[in-house]
Amino acid sequence: MLFEDSEVSITSPQSIIEPHKDVGCDWGRFIDSRQELPCRQPDSRLRVVAFCSFDFGFGALQEMARMHQELEIELVGIVTDDICDPKARISWKKRTWRFYPAEERVKLFQRTQDVAGELNIPFFSGSVKSTFFLTQLQAWNPDVILMYGFGQIIPEKVFRYPQLGMYNIHPSDIANKLYLGADPFGDMEKDEAISTVLTLHEVTKNVDGGAIRACTKPIFFGQKVSTKWGDLKNEMAAIVPDGNKMVRRFLTRLREE
Repeated sequence: MLFEDSEVSITSPQSIIEPHKDVGCDWGRFIDSRQELPCRQPDSRLRVVAFCSFDFGFGALQEMARMHQELEIELVGIVTDDICDPKARISWKKRTWRFYPAEERVKLFQRTQDVAGELNIPFFSGSVKSTFFLTQLQAWNPDVILMYGFGQIIPEKVFRYPQLGMYNIHPSDIANKLYLGADPFGDMEKDEAISTVLTLHEVTKNVDGGAIRACTKPIFFGQKVSTKWGDLKNEMAAIVPDGNKMVRRFLTRLREE
């Protein structure tokens, strides 16, 4: 059943390009079990590609999957960090991944892949700078890309492709220049922070520097931020509900504009 924990990845999709083979780089994988590409109709839903990692990004992916099942959006592609591949260039040692136990990284990667399999949506974990990925992006033809917790610098060809833009959700107060960059929870811990906000902004050449489109009220953790795994897992869980509400409201508003 969708969203249940799973210890195994998808076992028998119709079309798999194995890791390190024909994905435009020496790491990552592409899985697409669809028999044929769907035809776009004039009245079709908002087409969305999700770039998601970490527990909070997975929470947002679950919300987009619910919207997909409710026929509010059409989720056409899922892209994630390949945290299982030591060759993956996702700066994991500088990011929140370094606080994850190894088994938790694998589990989350498998759960993300399983969501794609349950919904029959293409799954990609390689380089978004590769010609292979750009070809897939054109085939998916998204109206918008929504990113939350992703470990690669996004090339201009990608963030300029969707007609309605590409947006990132960051667990930090960008407006006040607090906890920007690759390690917000590590920076919060150093600052002994007890709260944060989520900021949704446009993706541009300037990392975390695009125009702000939405922001939550402060989210309080109930204690000083800690990157010890048990504490961090609870902190990520604390921001998921507001992040999911932000995702739903933003995509609904974008669809109605």
